[in-house]
Amino acid sequence: MEERKSRWSPSVVRAVVGGSLTAALTLMSALLGLMQTGPPDWRMPLLVALVGSTLTVATDLSMKLDALRTDGLDKADQIKAETRRHIKTIELEPKIKALQDGDLEFVVAVTEHFNRLRASGHPFFQDFCGKLQDEFQERVRGLADGTIVIDPSAHFHTMPTFRSDDLDQFTMLDVVHLGAIEYWRSEHGRIYFEHQKRSIRASGLKVRRVFVLERGQREGAADIVAAHVHAEIDVKIADLTRIREENGTLLEDYCVATDKEGRRMLITPRENDGRFDATIKSRYGERLVAKKEIIDRKAFSFEELWRRSERAEDAYPRLRAKRKAG
Repeated sequence: MEERKSRWSPSVVRAVVGGSLTAALTLMSALLGLMQTGPPDWRMPLLVALVGSTLTVATDLSMKLDALRTDGLDKADQIKAETRRHIKTIELEPKIKALQDGDLEFVVAVTEHFNRLRASGHPFFQDFCGKLQDEFQERVRGLADGTIVIDPSAHFHTMPTFRSDDLDQFTMLDVVHLGAIEYWRSEHGRIYFEHQKRSIRASGLKVRRVFVLERGQREGAADIVAAHVHAEIDVKIADLTRIREENGTLLEDYCVATDKEGRRMLITPRENDGRFDATIKSRYGERLVAKKEIIDRKAFSFEELWRRSERAEDAYPRLRAKRKAG
């Protein structure tokens, strides 16, 4: 609900308050003078009225000067910023004119995408964009200097992935693990797991993870599942064969991440969204999606898969026994 704006300016309010107080004090002084014996002495009431009026005017003038000074400083800072921007534009003009048509189109297109991202993009995407800028400038500088290092594993080798970036900004991860359980025994998987455990302890991150396994895979995955349960991750086990028969569309490898502002993001492996993907290598690439309609569908799929899965303690009775013993 919007607040109503006062019909009176601050200056008028100060004048009314000051004048009222002055009049009240003057009247009191006059009454005290009348109560005395002998002829009334009007000097004190006049002095009170004069001092009160002077203080009211002085206070109002002082506050106006402070407001003008503050406004002036703000405008001065704004003028300085605009001047610096104008000077920068003048300095860039010959460089822009030197660009070839194709290069100019590239700069304009990147600028438009960057402004659109800054205006309405997901904060996680904005952070990645800043890192991409640094990486891109480093690569182009290397090419201009005649030296470039090629990393065959990624286009931007210093770019962090979701699994390596700060997770403290997130409050909930809903994750489906489909494929090779050996991923969690690899160096990359162990680092990601430790990174996730730190966020759970440090910022109270909540994680729900569904392991999609064949019946014959359960025993081999027992140590991985136990480690996740002990890390205070809410774990369920989905039977791959049964889910495939009931609703195969639920079998995708992904994570729905919710941040502290309630915004959600979808993370999937880079290749074919992880559908029935049995390779470890594909898990090193990621696709990040911030489109609401896609995320909503995945969030619904997760809840459906979660409903059809059994708790880790039911799939592995030994976990329940250890928990009771603890």
